[in-house]
Order: sequence, then structure tokens, then C-alpha cells
Amino acid sequence: MKAIKKIVALTLCALLCLPLAACSKDAPDDIYETYTEAEKKTNTLEKYGAEVVMDLDLDFGESDMHIISTTALTADLPGNTFLQNMSQEMVGYGAPVEMSLYHADGVTYYTSSSQKYKYDQTDADAMDSIASVASFDLPEVAFKGAKVKTGKDLTVTSSVDGNEISTVLLEFLAAVDAMSETTNTYDLSKTDIELTIDDEGYLTLMSLSFSADFVSDGANSTAKVKVTVKYTDVSGTVTVEAPAGIADYIYYDEYSEEQEELDGLAVEAAFALFEEDHQTKVENYDELYAEACEKYGKDRMDSIIEVIVMFGGLDQAGQ
Repeated sequence: MKAIKKIVALTLCALLCLPLAACSKDAPDDIYETYTEAEKKTNTLEKYGAEVVMDLDLDFGESDMHIISTTALTADLPGNTFLQNMSQEMVGYGAPVEMSLYHADGVTYYTSSSQKYKYDQTDADAMDSIASVASFDLPEVAFKGAKVKTGKDLTVTSSVDGNEISTVLLEFLAAVDAMSETTNTYDLSKTDIELTIDDEGYLTLMSLSFSADFVSDGANSTAKVKVTVKYTDVSGTVTVEAPAGIADYIYYDEYSEEQEELDGLAVEAAFALFEEDHQTKVENYDELYAEACEKYGKDRMDSIIEVIVMFGGLDQAGQ
């Protein structure tokens, strides 16, 4: 559950830019005031949709890691409901992991490709974390030397020394702390900022791109970060749709017990597929394997069989 909450907390983010108008000029003196008014108005939204992306590229010297987390969020704060459809990709390590969280009436329903369960979560905790998506609290210094492009929407871009707005950026580096022991001291690069304010005064696009140098486990390391949030619906008429079949979800503790029981039965079924040497398949292997996959899931059976064969081979080698 901590990992899920961290995903929710990291949703202070955004997508790529909207088409820009042709004219460009230095930011007027009141651009910070314009931004704060738009931020305040956006934070009053009670129903909204948003697309959220965090792109984290880590270089630990001898190893690297590239994670892209994407969330489609629909929220109804007065109704204490939200739906998050999430995708987490470890680039270069297979297909993204897809999951969703639906929260209603103090209960959160979790779904992934192989799991469905529910757990209690207080409305206050859940809704506070979702409401924080609307917060993107940039200090006035972030607009130093900003440029403005006008048209139907107002687009503001700026580039500022990341160390001058470190309080904001460190929120996004919490994910790095969670993955590796760091010195908690970061040297922050120049930060590119982009935001769009629509003709009704709502922030509809927010984006930050920066890098951070730090020491992890004694090695010089770098994190490249892009966090963006694009509001897809600020009409105030958003409807949160519950996933199909949630009446059949069971609570996490009950789900865990059920999975543990299934694991035990699957292990028994896997051993029954081999002779005593754990290497030779029984005569009706294909039939028994198909039945076991139908009962316990192919991924579960394959992972157990892999272990049985591996350790059976080790035993054979030791004889």
C-alpha cells in the first residue's frame, strides 16, 4: 500500500505542450500574479480530469533505471470518489504494468492484470492526496525572465536555476530516495518550466524538467526528471465511473489468504507433473499442465515449475 500511496503523492505532474501561438514577448510584470490567481482558481476545482506523467531517468554510475509513470485521473471531491488508471513502465524490462484505483465511500478498489481486491482507506487521506494534484506551487523567482505566448490560451515558459526553487523540486526526488540510499544532497540543474492558462483562467498545463546530481552508495549519480500535469476537463461536470464488477471484490486480507491457499495447491499440482527426479515429465503432462493453468493461472504455474526444474537439476548434479 505504501507504493500505491507514493504513486498518488507523485501526481503533481503533466503532459507535453499544446500548440503555441506565434507571438512571443517578455513576461509582463504581473505574470506571477496571473499565475497565482490561476493556481488558486484551479485549486478550487471540485470535479476535474487530468493526465499525469512522471518520467524518471536514473544513472547510478554502474547501473541505470528509466521509469515512466502515467496516470489518467478523474476526481469528484464532493462525492469522495476518484478513478486512477495507471501505467508503470521500467523501460527495457518488458511491457508496462497496468493498474487502477477506484475510491468511493471510504473504500479503495485495486485492479491489475492478475489481482482484484479492496481495502479501507479514510476519505480524508484519499481525497487530500488526490486534491494535491491541483497544487503546483511555484515561487515568484520561477518566473524570472519568463516568456509569454498569447492566443486563445496564455502560455508561459521560463528557465530558472533549480537550486532557487529546490523546495518544489525535492518533492519529485522523493521517488529517488525511495529507490536508493542517497546523501539527500542534490545539485539541481537549470529547470525548464511551462504552464498554460486557458481563457477562463484555469491552469490546464504544468510542466517541469530538470536534472539532479547526487551521491548514491558512494557513486556519483544523476536523475533526469520531467513531471507534468495536463488537465483534460475543468468543466466541473466530470462523472467518475466505477469499474465493472466491484461488488465481487474481496478485502485485501481475505484476498491474501486466498492467494496463499492457491499457491499451496499450485505447488502440489506442479510437483505432480514430474517424476521423483523433478526433471522427467509424467506421461500425461500436457493434460495435467493445462488443467493446472486453468485452475491456478499460467504465470503462477510456470514460475513454480521453473523453480522445481532448477532445483531438481541441482540435486541431480550433486548426486
